Order: sequence, then structure tokens, then C-alpha cells
Amino acid sequence: MKRFIGLFGLVLFFAALPSGGQVSELLQKCDEAYAQNFVKEKLKEAIECYEKVLTLDATNKHSLNRLSQAYYEWGFAFLFVFAEDRAKTRRLSQGARFRAAELKARRRLQGC
Repeated sequence: MKRFIGLFGLVLFFAALPSGGQVSELLQKCDEAYAQNFVKEKLKEAIECYEKVLTLDATNKHSLNRLSQAYYEWGFAFLFVFAEDRAKTRRLSQGARFRAAELKARRRLQGC
């Protein structure tokens, strides 16, 4: 009887495991969405897709790696949305530093 229960438990365990085909198909879909990570909606779709893969297979290294990269890029997208904004931000910060240095120099000259 114990053998039967053990065998039955083992069969249930392996039946609950995700099939390799299901995970690989989902990974392919995730990779296609991640390939277009410059579009914010596709990046969000890729993140959700990789999280679905992890619910099926929590030890999937490819999914964990891509999910961490996608979260990194998602955070970076909020800091600098477009390359133009990055250049504009850089110019503004340089301009502010130059203005501050100029003001400091004028104050020192007036003090002399």
C-alpha cells in the first residue's frame, strides 16, 4: 500500500511539472518581445512574459537573466526616456555648472 501511495505521489509530481515545449514556446514569445525593448509597451510585455515563465519553471536561468535585464532597462527608461532627453539633460547640467562657476568667480572678483 505504501508503494502504491508513493508511486501515485510520484506520478502526480511529474504530471504537475511544466512541459518543456510549453516553456520553450513561451520563452520564444518573451524573447521576441524583449528584442523590441526600445518600445516601452514591448518591454513591459516581455517582463510579464518572463514572470509567467518563472511561475511555470522557477529555476529557468534564461528567464531570470532576461527578467533582470528587462527590469534594469525599465528603470533606465524612466531616467532617460529618449537619447535626445539624455543629451538635453547633459547640456542643462553642464550649463548649470558653468553658471555656478561663473557666479562664484564674479563674487570673488567683486570681493577683491
